[in-house]
Amino acid sequence: MSTRGGTTMAEALRYGPESEDLLIIDFHAHLGRWHHYWFPEDGAEHLVARMDEFGIAASVAHHTLGLVGEFGRGNDIIGHAMRTFPGRIEGATMVNPNYSDEMIPELRRCLREYDMRLIKLYSGYHRHRLNDEAYWPVYEFAKDNNLIVVTHCGPKVEYGSAEQLAEMAAKYPDVVLVAYHVASDADAASLYGKIARANPNYYLEICGPMTHNILERLVEVADEDWLLFGSDSLFLALPPQIGRVASCRLTEDQKRKLLDLNAKWLLSRIRQS
Repeated sequence: MSTRGGTTMAEALRYGPESEDLLIIDFHAHLGRWHHYWFPEDGAEHLVARMDEFGIAASVAHHTLGLVGEFGRGNDIIGHAMRTFPGRIEGATMVNPNYSDEMIPELRRCLREYDMRLIKLYSGYHRHRLNDEAYWPVYEFAKDNNLIVVTHCGPKVEYGSAEQLAEMAAKYPDVVLVAYHVASDADAASLYGKIARANPNYYLEICGPMTHNILERLVEVADEDWLLFGSDSLFLALPPQIGRVASCRLTEDQKRKLLDLNAKWLLSRIRQS
C-alpha cells in the first residue's frame, strides 16, 4: 500500500493514501437521534460527509426509530438513503418481536422495495432474548434469502448475550450473524472470541470503548478473519474508532482485514443472490 509519508496504515490515515487502496467499511452506523446522546447531525447526508472525510467507502446503517416501535418509518428513511447514496449505505431492516405479525411482511417489503440485505435486532430495547422463539422466523427469513443478521450484544446482559447468539449460530449455520460491541473488555474479548472460533458464521464487530490490547486479544482468541470494523457513527465520532485499529499492534495485513477485506467479502456474498 503506497502512502504519502510512509507505508503503515497509521501513516496512511494520518497523511492520506495516494490511491483509493485504503477504503474502510463501517459495519455499524446509525441514522436518527437518540435521547442518550447529543449530536447535531443525524441524517444520511451527514453520515456520508463524515464517511468522505475519514475514508469510509460504505456503512451498514439502521435507524433509531426502530428501537421505539416506528420501525417501518425508520426503514423507509434508510431505504431512501440507500437510493440517494447508492453503494455508500447498506441498509439493515429493523423489526420488533413485540409486533410479531408485522416482522416478516416488513422484511419482505424492505427486501423488495429497497434491496435491504441485512437485518438489525436490538433485543435489549425490545425485551426479547436473541434465542427467543419470537425471533426464529427472522433467522429463517435470513437463511432463505441469504441475509446477514446484526445484533446489539454484550457479555453480561439478560437480553442479547454472547451465549444466546451462539445458540442461534449453531441452530442456523447458514446465516451470518454479527455481534456488535464485543471489544469492551478482556473478558468479553475472550468470551466472544472463543464462540466465534467455534461457530464460523459468528462474526465480531469491535466498536465502543476499548482497553489496551483488546484487538490483539480478539485476534489471538478468534482470528482476524472474523473481525469487522464498526464505529457506532453518528452516535460516536469516527476518528478514535479508526485510530484504535490503526495504532494497535496487529500486522498491517490483519488491520486491513479488519478495516475492509472481511466486510467486503461478507457483503459480496449477500449481493450474489
